[in-house]
Amino acid sequence: MTDYQDHRPELCACCGTVFTASQQKAYTAFYTVDLTWADANDPGLRLITTRHTYYEATCHCGHVTRDEPYRHVPHGSLPNVVCSEWRLVGPGLAALIVCLAYRMRLSRERIREFLQDW
Repeated sequence: MTDYQDHRPELCACCGTVFTASQQKAYTAFYTVDLTWADANDPGLRLITTRHTYYEATCHCGHVTRDEPYRHVPHGSLPNVVCSEWRLVGPGLAALIVCLAYRMRLSRERIREFLQDW
């Protein structure tokens, strides 16, 4: 694991009370795998794994507030498609996969082979 990122609710969604760390507990987590690109000081590609941990907090008013991954459901033209931050592939790795598929015209099997080799 390369990095950790905590997502904590700051305020109660019901009454606006500020949460303390002792009120918060983790309820779910997921990993993101991504690439960082070369620069003059650090040449080459580096694989980064980030654990995203999401927390919930119970307020004194009884309301439970959760910090959740962003989700967007597009309108009726694509009924089964949901855009979400809940994903395994990070933006750098996704860009590489798209480049291999559309620019380099590789099949999914060849892309899988490329990623396993490199």
